[in-house]
Amino acid sequence: MFCPMCGSEIKSENVKFCPNCGNELHIPSGVSGSASEKKNQNSTQNPTVSVEEAKTVEFPEVQPSQVKYSEDSGSQATKSLVFGILSLAIGGVTLFIGGFFNFIRSMISSMGGFPGPFSVSPYTLFPILIIVHVVCLIFAIVGTVNGGRAKEFDPDDGVGKAGHVFSILGIVLNSIAMAVAGIFLFMTIFTGFYFFSII
Repeated sequence: MFCPMCGSEIKSENVKFCPNCGNELHIPSGVSGSASEKKNQNSTQNPTVSVEEAKTVEFPEVQPSQVKYSEDSGSQATKSLVFGILSLAIGGVTLFIGGFFNFIRSMISSMGGFPGPFSVSPYTLFPILIIVHVVCLIFAIVGTVNGGRAKEFDPDDGVGKAGHVFSILGIVLNSIAMAVAGIFLFMTIFTGFYFFSII
């Protein structure tokens, strides 16, 4: 007899639970022992096929992991791709906007002019940039974790691989941008010197 849940062979006759997975076994009345034991008993006693042997119940092998396979693999791969793209897109836009505001402010300052209404104070700009890059870094880490889970389910899934790559690029981009913005904020606060930066 075989367990219908995990497919392992059950050697004892009076077992109500599978020793491998713990699944409850439902043995129909009149059927005891495995089919091979019955065959051996019948072949030694009577060469003809009995009605009981013809009615032996064979349980199909069921593998529940295959049911979750396609659902979890697809959702993890999609999450990885979405978080990776969000991390790169928001991080890149923040990088561009921060660089644009710094460029405008440095151009106005180099001409001796007073910063206009569109310029942002570095004491406001750099903390905002750091916070946005931290959020993007968290997105990238979540995308990497989901990409790793998707890879466990289906190593050849292109969506999962793309999400994993985008997430790793997001980690690199946002880590560097966050570190540079932190350095510039530190230098601006403690030296009182504001200068042009790309972040």
